[in-house]
Amino acid sequence: MSVFVDKEKKFDVYVYVSDQDGKFFVTEDQSKAKPDSKKLKIQFRFPTYKDNIDIGRQSVKSDGVSIQVDPVQLRYERFVKLVVSWDIDGDLQPITRDMIDVMNPELAELIVSEMESVLGA
Repeated sequence: MSVFVDKEKKFDVYVYVSDQDGKFFVTEDQSKAKPDSKKLKIQFRFPTYKDNIDIGRQSVKSDGVSIQVDPVQLRYERFVKLVVSWDIDGDLQPITRDMIDVMNPELAELIVSEMESVLGA
């Protein structure tokens, strides 16, 4: 057992995406995926202590009197900080903050939920 996070250790999240008759459909359950769905594999790294500090700092709002953590911003920051790449039907590609910013919200929320279930967040 190591007391340090292996920065090379990764985990994968899988989602299935389709667009039928102009309707976007996304699921994490392969048995519910549409026949024409594309399988996306999103790779993340595990957070370090420093990552947690950075993510927390980016997620805090202050009005000068009180400090509050914005849970939506926290999830977003965790996503952009820990995502490594994604694989769309065998085509491995880096993923950037700019790409995440314009991602379909349903897809982004599902990816974040799946990531958090692995991290226990």
